Amino acid sequence: MERDVAVAVWSLRGTLCYANAMHAHLFGTRWGPSGEECLKKLFVPETSAFLRQTVLPGVRGGQPWEGDVAAIDGWKRRIRLFGRFDLLQAPIQSSRLLCTTLHDGGNRDAVLQQLRTAKEAAERANDEKRQLIALAGHDLRQPIQALQLFAVSLQRQTSTTYTMRPDVNHINTSSRILEDLVNGLFDLSRIESGMVVPAIADVPLRPLLNHIHEAFAAPATSLGLRLSIVPSCLTVRSDGIVLGHILRTLVGTSLRYTQRGGIVVGCRRRKGTALLQIWDSGPGIQPRPPRETLESDSPCTLPQDMELGLVISCDLAQRLGHALEIFSLPGHGTLFQLRLPLVSQETPQPVLLWSVA
Repeated sequence: MERDVAVAVWSLRGTLCYANAMHAHLFGTRWGPSGEECLKKLFVPETSAFLRQTVLPGVRGGQPWEGDVAAIDGWKRRIRLFGRFDLLQAPIQSSRLLCTTLHDGGNRDAVLQQLRTAKEAAERANDEKRQLIALAGHDLRQPIQALQLFAVSLQRQTSTTYTMRPDVNHINTSSRILEDLVNGLFDLSRIESGMVVPAIADVPLRPLLNHIHEAFAAPATSLGLRLSIVPSCLTVRSDGIVLGHILRTLVGTSLRYTQRGGIVVGCRRRKGTALLQIWDSGPGIQPRPPRETLESDSPCTLPQDMELGLVISCDLAQRLGHALEIFSLPGHGTLFQLRLPLVSQETPQPVLLWSVA
């Protein structure tokens, strides 16, 4: 039965992640402009438009869809197939995936049962991946902490020469950034598995920014960079621990790629929201050509070759309900911007303490 069903898994951008042998035989290799197989190219224009406008919004909301579709096979022939579209949960980066199953419609009940079994197997595999990520994050923390202790010990030794101090500072900075990445990966796996639910509360930004200054002022100075923290009295709605990790990861990313100049961290009030911003004078991010996609669902769309820290930060921000925006001018710098819900703060009114008649 499996040989008669074409099964494929796609990102919500429409790029191919997995295809079984039947899918490859039926559709052949179909490469899009970005060098990746595109879901949009599998269907005739009217079917593609129907999927984009009607089917995918419901599937993204958790409602599977099944019905007849008109596809184009590898020999450019128009064929009628029975298709089913399901949503799968991915353990990292593309937090959700699209599973398509196509067949000729014969023995439909048996095929649907097989598809349900395949979906359950895929979900179990995702759960196992999340558990593996959680275990890896736990095991990696110990050697990272040991590395930090050794670096601190080396820094305190009187025999450490002046020429070695920059190298030791680099070790400290790199180990701190690595620890933030591992912690972020661990937090993301726990949130995705349901073990931890983000604790949304009022979070004052002043202590958060003070912690960033304490953590990164010395590494920035050792690299010859300026780290400027603009104080803020604003309070936002978020998970303070997760938000702190996102901020540390973004500042660490700027610190790692900035060779001269500096980094500015601050917050602006904008129409009921707080814009938490990290500006750097680094090399910037080269723009990628737009991909030909069927649909894009993520509020933070990152190139697939973006570094792990930004991918984790984007996923965590999305799960907190925050938009992470990245603006960059190659050769001049990058702006990372988090849109956070602002807690309304009433202007304090003067209180009468005493009166002299």
